[in-house]
Amino acid sequence: MPRQILLVAKRDDIAAEVTTGLAGRSDLSFFRVASPHRALALLDGEHGDDYGPFDLVVADNDTHPSGGFFLAKELSWRRDEGRGTPPVLLILARPQDRWLSDWSRADAYCVRPIDPFDLAEAVDALLEGGPLPELPGIGGDPAQAPYGLEEDRDRARRRAAEEGERARPLASGGDAE
Repeated sequence: MPRQILLVAKRDDIAAEVTTGLAGRSDLSFFRVASPHRALALLDGEHGDDYGPFDLVVADNDTHPSGGFFLAKELSWRRDEGRGTPPVLLILARPQDRWLSDWSRADAYCVRPIDPFDLAEAVDALLEGGPLPELPGIGGDPAQAPYGLEEDRDRARRRAAEEGERARPLASGGDAE
């Protein structure tokens, strides 16, 4: 049975880069959505058992109205709550966005233009749970993201404990206190 990849990309050229880079592999199948919100609905099972389970999410960081960074951060919060979520590979438009990938706690990133051989190695590593290959344009270090993540998480946990509920992501732009 092929491994299912949820591809989150509004632009056709980015979707084509990913699917072409992984073309010819009978062990992979793709399901594409245009927004992170649709991806979350699929991952939550809102469309029944017809879709999923997904083994990997590959998301363009420039999707609208919210981007791949939002999706990666949301899935990392769900992972912290003990919910099963697939790993996330972000497609970055520029190398300067690597720190945002780490901040959002994406499992890996791939910088455009995508090298198909590097992409295939990164996808294999994520699907198998192994270390990422040390290749140019490929990387990810979500555990080393020192950009206020711990403070955000602690605030959300304190608020949730006070309100008697499970921790959940903070609303954008708001404080948990």
